[in-house]
Amino acid sequence: MNDLELVPLSEDNLNDLIEIAARSRAIDPYQTRLTREEARAYSILDPDFDLNGLWLVHLEGKAVGFGGALIEKNRLDAGLDDGFVEVDVLPEYRGRGIEQFLLTRSLDHLRSKGIRMARARSLAIDEWRNNFLIAGAFHEAHRVYSLVRAGNSKPLHVAAPDGFEIERKNLTDCSDDDIIAINDAYNDSFRDHFRSGPENYERMINQRNSGSEKIVISLGMDGKKIAGICITEVSPVRTRSGFMDAGWIEFLGIRPVYRGRGLGTALLVDGIECLLDMGMNSLYMFVYAENSRALGMYRSLGFINDLDSIWWHRKLQNED
Repeated sequence: MNDLELVPLSEDNLNDLIEIAARSRAIDPYQTRLTREEARAYSILDPDFDLNGLWLVHLEGKAVGFGGALIEKNRLDAGLDDGFVEVDVLPEYRGRGIEQFLLTRSLDHLRSKGIRMARARSLAIDEWRNNFLIAGAFHEAHRVYSLVRAGNSKPLHVAAPDGFEIERKNLTDCSDDDIIAINDAYNDSFRDHFRSGPENYERMINQRNSGSEKIVISLGMDGKKIAGICITEVSPVRTRSGFMDAGWIEFLGIRPVYRGRGLGTALLVDGIECLLDMGMNSLYMFVYAENSRALGMYRSLGFINDLDSIWWHRKLQNED
């Protein structure tokens, strides 16, 4: 489109990205407006950020959308030959070809790097995003449920199994070495999950340094070794009457060698107790729809289905 101008993301136009993201994702009740430090942490400071792979789009001098593709080196090193595509457009500028233009640029960027699979994510209720992904030849790969536990009743306490202890750490109090050890435990816990790739510890360090999120990590310890983790976060959820305080179980994982001993249940209960102690009365978490074993445990602790998310895939090999 000749009337569109591509502008690389920089410190000078970071506020444009924040505004576009907030308005484009307004349908998402879990989406909160990014602070400038959060936006920097998730974009410019990200260890895999590529200046040539993320752009703002200007139309008649106004920033109206952004898009790009993130290629994570850790995923490539793990044999996952894919990249994540993200596109957002201000609602009043949709339907003019801007989203298709950004998607095409993003896919071209992945092909230029030899990537063979494009991934994208949306809420099932986000018709605009779903429609342009389907039109862009993406297909639904799998679903993720968001679960909610309403009310402030505490579950029955579950003690750590014999030989383990549970410790809590605020992310803001974690040293770089602490975060590297937690990241290693996370990667080991999720290495056998469907298309899960290793995380880069620098992302968590950036998250800690942004200082705007209340994140607590419950650690299942076998002596000095981390056997499992439960990461909780306080983040508001939008309701009809405004925003309410809500807590999130962001991650729950047990290293393979320690599974089957009850440590996962004990860590999840500790995470729930932690969030309730901070005054949260609605707790949320995500789980793959195919993970029936985990779903059974979560539902036994009072979680029920809330919204569905969709992961989309598009194969890029053998394309012109």
